[in-house]
Amino acid sequence: MKRIDLTGVALLMLLSLGLNACGATPTVDMPTPVDVNAINTTAMQTAIVELTRRAPTVTFTPTPSITPTSTPTPTMTSTPTITSTATPLHLSLEDNIAIYMVNPIDQENCKYEILPIPVNHGFAGDMETDVRLAISYLLNTKWESSGYLTNPLSSSNLYFTNVEVTGNEMKIMLGGVISRHDDQCLNNEARDQLWATIWTAVRRYEQPVITSISIWVDDLLFDDIMLRG
Repeated sequence: MKRIDLTGVALLMLLSLGLNACGATPTVDMPTPVDVNAINTTAMQTAIVELTRRAPTVTFTPTPSITPTSTPTPTMTSTPTITSTATPLHLSLEDNIAIYMVNPIDQENCKYEILPIPVNHGFAGDMETDVRLAISYLLNTKWESSGYLTNPLSSSNLYFTNVEVTGNEMKIMLGGVISRHDDQCLNNEARDQLWATIWTAVRRYEQPVITSISIWVDDLLFDDIMLRG
């Protein structure tokens, strides 16, 4: 019987295993896939948290909703008739300041009279105050005619500014604009209205004794304006 050398067989087997090991494809562990979307989402959330931390806290108060309500329909009622029971004023020239109006008698021939009309204002007890009140009442009376009386001074837009008394002289100052009439007779009437109103207020007082009065409209004499025609 032939004897087999086991030592050689063992060497051949070891050689074969070594060759197989050198030619085999090595096993490599595959890396875990990267989720790019997850990374982006995490970065965005981090940025939002940081911005929120730095931003001031603002509290918004919601605007309350307004519910329109229907406008109630007004109920029309008839206006009651009021019957006046007031007693007409009976003013006297002895107790009240007077202003003067014109009663034209013959306008073509410039014949007229100046009539006193008492106003509902008593005397102040002071000459200068009464002159101011009388002039103011006259210049603020803007009706042109009432009954048979006329008011030619009403076409002018004049107002009282000041009155000064020096010794026996009185200086009266007016402001505004004089509207002259084409008819010189109306200008004469308007002039006489003002003069009569002033002299009546002055002559109620014994002191001071006024002997001279000048009326100025800005820097012009009233008479020079009214009588220059």
